[in-house]
Amino acid sequence: MSPLNESLQRNPYVRLTIALFAGIIWQASPWGFEFPALFIAAGAVAVYLILPAVSYLRRYAHQWVAGSVGMVALFFSGAAILQQQATGTSLPLDEPLWLQAETCDNPVVSERYTKVQATVKKYMTASDTATANEKVILYLAADSLQPTPVAGATLYVQTSLSSIPPPGNPDEFDYRSYLARRKIFASAFVQQGRYFIDPCLPFWKTLQYLPARWQQRGLEIFAGSPVGEKEYAVLAALTLGNKQWLDDDLRTSYIAAGAMHILAVSGLHVGIIMMVLSFLFSFLNKRRHGMVIKNILIIICLWLYAAVVGFSPSVTRATVMFSFVLAGKTFRRSLSIYNSLATSAFFIACFNPQVIFEAGFQLSYCAVLSIVYFQPYIARLIYVPNKFLNGIWQLATVSIAAQIGTLPVSLMNFHIFPNYFLLTNICIISLTGFIVYGGAAFLALHQIPVLSTFVGYILHGMLWLLNAIVGFVEALPYATTKNIYIDRLQMFLLAGIILSAAGYIARKKRRWLWLVAGCLAGITGIHSWQTTQQNEQKMMIVYKVKNASYIEFIHGNKGVALRNREHFSENFSYYTGNFLIKHGLAAREKTFETRIAQRDTIIGNICCYNGFIVFENELYKILENEPSGQSLPAIATDYLIVTGAARMKPEQALRRYAPKQLIVDASVPLYRIRQWQEAAEAQAINFHNVREKGAFMKQLK
Repeated sequence: MSPLNESLQRNPYVRLTIALFAGIIWQASPWGFEFPALFIAAGAVAVYLILPAVSYLRRYAHQWVAGSVGMVALFFSGAAILQQQATGTSLPLDEPLWLQAETCDNPVVSERYTKVQATVKKYMTASDTATANEKVILYLAADSLQPTPVAGATLYVQTSLSSIPPPGNPDEFDYRSYLARRKIFASAFVQQGRYFIDPCLPFWKTLQYLPARWQQRGLEIFAGSPVGEKEYAVLAALTLGNKQWLDDDLRTSYIAAGAMHILAVSGLHVGIIMMVLSFLFSFLNKRRHGMVIKNILIIICLWLYAAVVGFSPSVTRATVMFSFVLAGKTFRRSLSIYNSLATSAFFIACFNPQVIFEAGFQLSYCAVLSIVYFQPYIARLIYVPNKFLNGIWQLATVSIAAQIGTLPVSLMNFHIFPNYFLLTNICIISLTGFIVYGGAAFLALHQIPVLSTFVGYILHGMLWLLNAIVGFVEALPYATTKNIYIDRLQMFLLAGIILSAAGYIARKKRRWLWLVAGCLAGITGIHSWQTTQQNEQKMMIVYKVKNASYIEFIHGNKGVALRNREHFSENFSYYTGNFLIKHGLAAREKTFETRIAQRDTIIGNICCYNGFIVFENELYKILENEPSGQSLPAIATDYLIVTGAARMKPEQALRRYAPKQLIVDASVPLYRIRQWQEAAEAQAINFHNVREKGAFMKQLK
């Protein structure tokens, strides 16, 4: 029997989870089944149940056949589970309606609006009234007459729902798909005076939303502590899983230092909570059946904590895993860590199959699996006799192992590698544990003035130190390697290198090294092809950036961007960052004002003359505040790009510049867009509205 088969037999839930995941992934691919996979899954289950009655198979090949049929049943079950997921909304869109909705989470409050996730229970249009049970996102305009909605509160809203828009730029973060995985397909902005909040909750709703109310109460208690604004943002994220107060600068600092993972409540935090609970319930150890009662209470408390922090994948995984471990201790059975992890992933995917495509889920499981497998091997590389130094070495090995496992997913999604992650994690992992303890102590003692103040100042000091360490590491020279781009195939090849290295460590067979070499050659080949493509690329793109002009000309690995003055200092990385990294432009892009095109100059490979741009033998005109005199001669252009600063009448501009393609960028007001569209249709000119259709991109040969 091969080592792989031996390992799978010792960990049966790993096999089951692999089969279920394979079915989900297959169904999500372009080759997914169009017929109901549930029928085949049910048929396979029926065959599986009949097999023991077949005497021939029972004597000879029952185990092998039953295992294969079971895997087929799970494969089609995974496909069937994904088929049952909603792919769109049944609510009326783009028409006035009244909604009765129920908030299903704590709100995110800003100066202009309050963002709430709500479940629509009933809606009324001009011609129909119907019940529903669908989630939407509502942006409630700030209204001092209305209370802040709590979880479970009833909303009465007059608005018009819209579908979630797709990404406006190539390679932009797909927020629509992100929400679709959470079964949210519509949103609306609700004007002031168009909604009413009923904060009164019946008893059963109070119980249903009790964890969310606990989280909100915890945030209110922390708000009364002596910690500063940045410290409060970290404390809320680290203990209660609420990240709404983390600003961009703080997020960037933690990402650059390789410490962003501590702000996502994970197995580390759940483990700390379990240790605290084990200590608090230790008095039960001396009672009859006390161990059973103690473990049951700990499991209940862990699930309540998971509910409070919103059932994030990392917390759910850790809670399921620790629940199985505690159940095993209760019944005096030891469970494999791989079985526990596979079981948690199996149940999570059954309830929400879309979660396996999320980076957070992938990073969570990759980190734990890598720590479990690689950490013992790494720790044995160096023998450290001193207890204190050995403790530091053990922390370092955990950090190295986690970084190895998460590297493929991290590089593909975030394009950055923190070079000093080891230094950061050695300094902050223990400190994180003390902060969680301090946060729990402050929540427990907040009604005792002297003790709560004392604990609050200690907590403030630890949080300040945590932020200071992160800021120090971020400021070090060469703290990060940025703008790393790998595609999905390269990610799988990099994962193949890690798995092949794991196989070689376990078995010392040369074939594993050949697999490493093959995967490395594949990554190198793809990178060489990408570099060749980047050197030969030629394109013009008008990005979709809200109320801004952003035009770029790309030749090879050089990009020249033109923007309007008021947005000159902004980087717009959310809209264009992934695209620029993919095309090798992020570190070499040059940015100028759009008015630079009015001068006679040469910028890179584009030539500006008398307000026109010549790029790759095509003539472009960026229309801003042009004179409207009728005596100016007409000049035929290939592309006319209209910005929000343009004042010339559409009919006059189209006669004067006679473009083959008219592009109206996202800085042009809506009423002006309609005027330009009508003029273009009247003269049979190709028209592209960036605000509505997304970025305009022209590939040039």
